[in-house]
Amino acid sequence: MKKIVTRSLSLLAVLLSAAAVAEPQLYETGPSEESSFVRFVNATDTEVTIATAKGKEKVLGTKPDARVTRFFKIKSGAKLSATIQGSGAHVAVDVVGKPWEFITVAVLPSGAKQIKTSLLRETPSEFSGTRASLALLNLDAKCSSANLSIVEKNATASYEVKPLAMQRHLTGSDKQPGAINCSGSATAVDLSGLESGSRYSLFLLGVNNARQAFVINDDKK
Repeated sequence: MKKIVTRSLSLLAVLLSAAAVAEPQLYETGPSEESSFVRFVNATDTEVTIATAKGKEKVLGTKPDARVTRFFKIKSGAKLSATIQGSGAHVAVDVVGKPWEFITVAVLPSGAKQIKTSLLRETPSEFSGTRASLALLNLDAKCSSANLSIVEKNATASYEVKPLAMQRHLTGSDKQPGAINCSGSATAVDLSGLESGSRYSLFLLGVNNARQAFVINDDKK
């Protein structure tokens, strides 16, 4: 089982390294056998700028495809620092990753004009070339439990995710709609783009008293 997991993680590293060509590298890349991966997501209602200690910057917008960076490969165990600026407020964040750990730094609203960060971490434990891997990240502090069920012929992938947490399951790649339920309120989400053998993240955001849900391909972003 350990060999299978190691091969799966190695494959993920190859896919993410290939995606790196399309976007500037914020951090120094670490050796593949001791790498972690970090990305940023903007869960506020305004643009935010991510600035590293070396002066490199990345602006995240408010449209779904502009809210999330790709995963940057970084050196495991090394402390990486960034300053996040948005709507007159700024916050500093330090990130230290374990080997093969995937870290999502969520930029969240804090009061009327302030921002804060929360780190969501996962270490992938399984991979399937015939199924899609889908994580649900609940970034809506007002959604006490984000519930999603994806029904297949022989199984059902069920998610129950607390605020500022995440869950990942393997699921089929059938072209089907979905809905995330929070206290009886449903937020529609398009799952038609899932493909077998790929990893995806489904983000739930609460912005301007309304919920948004969108899917990002972890491998190609």
